Amino acid sequence: MSQLHITLRFNDVLIEDKVINGLNGVRLGEAPDAAVKFPGANLSVRSGKNGVVIDGESWGATARLTYGEVTLELREVVFNPTEKDWSWMPDPVILVATVGLITAAAFADTLQQVGLSETVRTEQVQRARVSAQPGGYLQEEQADTGLA
Repeated sequence: MSQLHITLRFNDVLIEDKVINGLNGVRLGEAPDAAVKFPGANLSVRSGKNGVVIDGESWGATARLTYGEVTLELREVVFNPTEKDWSWMPDPVILVATVGLITAAAFADTLQQVGLSETVRTEQVQRARVSAQPGGYLQEEQADTGLA
């Protein structure tokens, strides 16, 4: 971001001192739409890559113009926005793990509600039937332990 610091003096007395946005260009002097009005000139000023640009001509970081008793000083003010402080942000690994856990839980809950876990329920019903038969519990236990 770049702005222009404009200082206008008449007989070394400060008349106007302001900072304006200089990227799009502004008019200075006798123009009706001038940002800073003074007699003797009609200038188009903007902030360029190499500093202040006056009527299409680059003047560097600072330009000083004198029109009789009027002195106009233009300086480019370049500033960079400050870096944002991300220290409040939690550790990204914890954040990703939390989101993954919540997603997995929501997916499991959806499966249960939709009924796609029917195969698990079928296995549980079959085990319940086997254990309800006489001697079925022992057979099921022996099958699980490998003793049968």
